[in-house]
Amino acid sequence: MSVQDEIFEWVQEFEPWKQELFIRAAAAPELSETDAEEVASMMLGEQAAGGARPREIKREDLPDGSQVDQPMVIERITGLRNVNAIEDGQTLTFRPGDVNVIWGANGAGKTGYSRVLKKAGRALYQEEVLTKRLHG
Repeated sequence: MSVQDEIFEWVQEFEPWKQELFIRAAAAPELSETDAEEVASMMLGEQAAGGARPREIKREDLPDGSQVDQPMVIERITGLRNVNAIEDGQTLTFRPGDVNVIWGANGAGKTGYSRVLKKAGRALYQEEVLTKRLHG
């Protein structure tokens, strides 16, 4: 049995509103304000705006995990605008399979890139990605 199948069996035992919350959380990295309000209404037993009702979870609501043995590879970070000390339009390229080191002078954008990577990777301890206006 795969980890995804075990998670599915576990979530099936949840109350309906918790199943709905899990379905929405599995579909997007963050809940929208509307999602949060609708799930809160369901939790309180109230009629949600638009008549949304909790759905019973189905196996296809969860990521399939078929790509689990293939790691995510970041090849480049590009197209950033107004982020920390990173120069607009600058590209940071990585060599997959190698150890990549980011180095440079103070104010070159090293911390900005680390903040972007933490945010994109949903790291446990994230830092605020600052705009140049707030940073400089």
